[in-house]
Amino acid sequence: MANKPERIDQTIAFWDHHSPQLYLIEEKSLSLFDAAIEQIRHKVTFSLEHVQAFVLAVSLCEGQIRDCIRLAIDAPFMEIDADNPLIKEVKLDFTLIKSVRERRFSLGEFFALNTSISTVGRFWSGAALGFPGYNLSERYASIEGTKLPAITFDEIKASLASVFAERNRYVHEFSDRTAASVGVVYDTNRTVSALEHVSLLLRFFQLLKTSQYGGAYNESHPSRGEVGKKLNAISKKIRDEISELDSFLRNSQSVLHYDNGEDVRKAIQPVQTALNEYLFRLSTFIYYAMGPGTLVNDFIYGAHLAILERFDRRIVEALQHQMHLRTLKE
Repeated sequence: MANKPERIDQTIAFWDHHSPQLYLIEEKSLSLFDAAIEQIRHKVTFSLEHVQAFVLAVSLCEGQIRDCIRLAIDAPFMEIDADNPLIKEVKLDFTLIKSVRERRFSLGEFFALNTSISTVGRFWSGAALGFPGYNLSERYASIEGTKLPAITFDEIKASLASVFAERNRYVHEFSDRTAASVGVVYDTNRTVSALEHVSLLLRFFQLLKTSQYGGAYNESHPSRGEVGKKLNAISKKIRDEISELDSFLRNSQSVLHYDNGEDVRKAIQPVQTALNEYLFRLSTFIYYAMGPGTLVNDFIYGAHLAILERFDRRIVEALQHQMHLRTLKE
């Protein structure tokens, strides 16, 4: 993604504008892909809509795997396979290293933006990096309570390879060959079937991603379920407040010479990252210091709630302060 020097600034700007509380791929993007599939469903000749569908399919695959890589590397509890080819191919660039050092983006984002998912093989290498130790085929077959149709994982893999091949054939470098194909009778049914399989694969990874990296607390446990509900509620509240503060600072200008809204905004992500890692380290310390058991886990939940409540107060104070400065300006 940023393997060329001229693209580094653009890449840094992309991550700088990405809200760290959000996934790169969300339901809105997946729904747009489904809409693109519907546009070509009844077409009997090859069209630019087919080209658009191939581009969107592969772009979403790249974004989804890149997101999984980012989450895995930023999660302190995940083991990273040092022999994975995507890890070995990451090239160090001083500008990017400097941005990580300044906490303009995380270590996971550094690896994600240095990763190319240009082939099917690299896609599956990225999947292995994002979900180490998973047997994806078995995990897909064991999913319960979902509306996944009766399509085998091998069929999905074959469809993914087909879509990548079609993208490369028609899209990778637009030529007269591609232009000559427009309007020619085309097996759209086969293409639609393959694209729908890719859509299913993307949603499968979305399910794995949110389950593995969602960070939700248990709300059904008999002794700490109620605390878990409070933790999930305050976590959502903090995410919304950070998004509000981030949006507010993007659209406001500094009022006082010592109050730089841009610096405040850029400090949000490293603070949030530090908090998440602190909570994980605290849990690990309590667990090993006091030993496993229900009582210890209950204590961890209580400690997390107290810390998040304090953090929430600081975010609210920061938001109110920035709004007060805008009032002074007006």
